Amino acid sequence: MQAIRRIRDFRQYGLDLVTGRACPYGMRYLFRLTEDGAQHVREFLGLNVATRASDTIVDLAKTAQEQKLVTVMLSRETLKSLGIYLMFDVHQCVAVVITPTGELLGCETAVEVETARSENGTPERPCGVRWRKASLKDRGSPNDGLAAA
Repeated sequence: MQAIRRIRDFRQYGLDLVTGRACPYGMRYLFRLTEDGAQHVREFLGLNVATRASDTIVDLAKTAQEQKLVTVMLSRETLKSLGIYLMFDVHQCVAVVITPTGELLGCETAVEVETARSENGTPERPCGVRWRKASLKDRGSPNDGLAAA
């Protein structure tokens, strides 16, 4: 099972937190990106797709590749989505369990999903589960407890 428990855990994916004070509104964090980190962010944001009809998207993708994207400001909500994306893309997880405290647990099997849910879920605030689209057909029968996930 893979985990992203705090912002510093993004360092293993090439996103190194610089500061949380770069945004004048206090909404975003500034990250320094390695080449791998820049590639992850480009793919997550869809900046590699240069065949779109919009000239703005094409120009933005070209600029990002030519200028070596080295820093980026990301909001807390974006980090959650990016973390889920990384679990699916990098680790090939079948599902990501989102605990009540906001931790992301990448699960490789349905058994890991149920274990993570039972260890972290509470009746007041149940865990959320995001399934990788390709794995939906492999979730099991309705009687194995995964139908309610």
